[in-house]
Amino acid sequence: MLRRIKQAIVHKFATQKTTGFIVERLDCNQISGWIVPQNDDNPKACNFQVIESGRVVDIKVRLFHRANFEAQNAANLFGFRISFKQQLVDLSATSFFYIDGQNRLEPHFLAQVSVALAEPSCSVYFLNKMVSQKLVNAETLPSKEALTLLNSSESGTNKNIEEKMTELLCKDISAFHLQAGLKSKSGVAITGKSGHLFLHGGSNKVDELFQNNDIHIEKVPKWLALFSTRKERAEGANYRYVQFVIPEKQTLMTQHYYRNIDGPSQLLKSIEESDRSFYFSMVDAFAEYDGSDLFFKTDSHLNAKGTYYLFKELVKYLGLTLDSEPQFRVSKQLSGDLGRKYYPFTFWEEFETTNDIPKFDRQVKYKFIPANKAHMGRHIHWVNPDAIFEKKVLIFGNSFCEMGTKQHHLTWWFSQYFSECQFVWSGDFNNKLIDKFQPDIVIGQSIERFLRLVPNY
Repeated sequence: MLRRIKQAIVHKFATQKTTGFIVERLDCNQISGWIVPQNDDNPKACNFQVIESGRVVDIKVRLFHRANFEAQNAANLFGFRISFKQQLVDLSATSFFYIDGQNRLEPHFLAQVSVALAEPSCSVYFLNKMVSQKLVNAETLPSKEALTLLNSSESGTNKNIEEKMTELLCKDISAFHLQAGLKSKSGVAITGKSGHLFLHGGSNKVDELFQNNDIHIEKVPKWLALFSTRKERAEGANYRYVQFVIPEKQTLMTQHYYRNIDGPSQLLKSIEESDRSFYFSMVDAFAEYDGSDLFFKTDSHLNAKGTYYLFKELVKYLGLTLDSEPQFRVSKQLSGDLGRKYYPFTFWEEFETTNDIPKFDRQVKYKFIPANKAHMGRHIHWVNPDAIFEKKVLIFGNSFCEMGTKQHHLTWWFSQYFSECQFVWSGDFNNKLIDKFQPDIVIGQSIERFLRLVPNY
């Protein structure tokens, strides 16, 4: 049995690059296993955490070096045995962490352990991570109610804890700032400063863009070649081609991210330094704006005001002039794409829209949504004969443009101010549509995290 366990441990570590935290035995009195910290540092007993339903469990840690496994990981492979000074009540509501520098490691459970260990509910898991963050972060949870609940010895059952935490966390996030660096369970979202949430992981692995490396930098020549092809075609067909990339939220809000970053990714920087005869730089255009006022707190997209400012700067780039600037005074509520990642908690926020816009008879001439309700391939065409700008604009883009139903959709503004506007949810240009529509302006819009995917046309 011991030999099989050791073989399983060796196999686990063989598949890991730098870190490992494996549990081989677990009961209500103790936990034992193996750990390889990052950067070959020796593990520290004080860095282990055991948290049960928001309660910090008092522990005693013993570490011992396993020299015969050194070949599997150049320096250290330590065993650990953690005794609980007070017996655990519910293993399914217990989380185990090792704080490794800026990282919070969570254990891999060997088969004989995981069979008997139920998965914690999302709310208890999130509660445990909040407490973990509170232990290692100088900031405290700003809500006195939350602190009282977390420290209370009479917090009651798991159900009571979940109900209370849900009630507390569903308040406006601007009034309940979580500590920076708290990831959602899936790792897609992460808390920043001043109540802002950011995209972090997921399929796009956004945080990797800001590790001061050249990730995806090989895509730059392909993008520039695509831009050149689009420009040449526009010159031959007598329409204005405009290309722009919307930076990530953390690019324009570096001071609000959970860690220090310098700004745009190396990939976006390289593209920004390219030919400017057709490229609109949103990084430059937004240099004088306060990024925290332009993005939703619970969403990765620009809010209504930020989208208007983008529209305003694009209009200026096109050599056109807006007669007046709307005031954003109408308050609304929203839970964005990031505010829903911390299920079962939902973060809401208030934001402002405007009524100060020209009232024209904007009408939908054509609308197409794929049968499976997919986003890619959506197409909408507005006509607005009394609009300020007697020009036809065609936009190829994504969710920042959307279907023009709300003021934080860029197409909402274009369809209000231009006599005709078409939007196609696509990274590729449709040259047949361009030839048929004969627009005055064709706009290509992408976002920083999608620069790893170069369109064909």
